[in-house]
Amino acid sequence: CFFFKQKTAYEIYQCDWSSDVCSSDLWVTVIPITKDRKILLVDIFRQGLGKNTLEFPSGGVDKTDNNELMAAKRELLEETGYGNGEWKFIAKIAVNTSTHTNYCHIFMAYDLDYIQEQSEEDKQLIEVQSHEVDSITNLFYEEKSVVGAQIAGYYLAKEKYPNIFKS
Repeated sequence: CFFFKQKTAYEIYQCDWSSDVCSSDLWVTVIPITKDRKILLVDIFRQGLGKNTLEFPSGGVDKTDNNELMAAKRELLEETGYGNGEWKFIAKIAVNTSTHTNYCHIFMAYDLDYIQEQSEEDKQLIEVQSHEVDSITNLFYEEKSVVGAQIAGYYLAKEKYPNIFKS
């Protein structure tokens, strides 16, 4: 992510107001549900908040990824060790329209299998947790999970596929 000065509507109309904008690659997020109906979250330290948060597995789309779905499958496997299952595209959500140029592609994956251990790099940075499907919204209210695009994606997935979210 790098910051650059971008002209705003105010500057275009002869004002001198400007904002910092972060130019970043596309992101992906996976709402993962295992075969035993648990939702996987990762506990990870976030520099911007200065604390750990619970998040859905996420990451950037790499140059080696052919598309966003491939990136989502790679990120889920690296961060949690889970894969296979059924995959659904949920939404393309702007990360932060005032400071970021990129989008986050949200996927839901269900009936997931445990395939392998986390990648060595992720094992040192991330703790994988499994939660009951019904308990996820409590984490939002308790401010343990606070990433806006992920929360929006969760509610969109739950609305679009309510039967998958039944315990």
